[in-house]
Amino acid sequence: MSQDNVSEPTLDLLESRLRRIGFALTGEGDATDLSQDARPAAARLRTLERQLDNLTAKSQTAAQVLALHHEHPSVFHADTSSRHQLAPASLASVVLAHAQSYQRLSQQSSALSNLSVPDPTSLVPLVNLQARIDKVAVKHSEMTQQAAALRTRSAQLLELWYQSGVLGMSERWTHWEECLRDVEILVRRMEAARKREIDAV
Repeated sequence: MSQDNVSEPTLDLLESRLRRIGFALTGEGDATDLSQDARPAAARLRTLERQLDNLTAKSQTAAQVLALHHEHPSVFHADTSSRHQLAPASLASVVLAHAQSYQRLSQQSSALSNLSVPDPTSLVPLVNLQARIDKVAVKHSEMTQQAAALRTRSAQLLELWYQSGVLGMSERWTHWEECLRDVEILVRRMEAARKREIDAV
């Protein structure tokens, strides 16, 4: 078996993956192209390299992924050296311990998939109400402003009533008391003068 025959499945897989990635990132090409390339492996590798260079030139995402792979290659390779190797019996017990969770999740997924999408025609009247809702919102804003203006006027009237009613009435009572006191003094003087006249006679 020649080297070209050994590398052919790998090259086919690389070409297929590169086509799918290019289609996903740029939308160009055919992701489902299954045509076979009969050229030698070296020529196909050079073509793959050129296609990859073109993809990184067109897609910033592809260029960033390649740069990340160049700087941190370990990120793209899973480290299996530290994995714990469990015995089949232990693995079976772990699976059985979570069997109820799997069943419950499966039932919930089935219930979600069986849910019917509401008929959008029932929402049309609500959409038509939007104009009326906007008018009501404007009216509510106007009424709120009017209520604020009325509260301000009420506060001003209350202050005016307090100043002219309560304080003003207090000043009037003080004035009337002073007048009554002056009248009382005058009456007493007149009575005293009249009494002196009577005593002189």
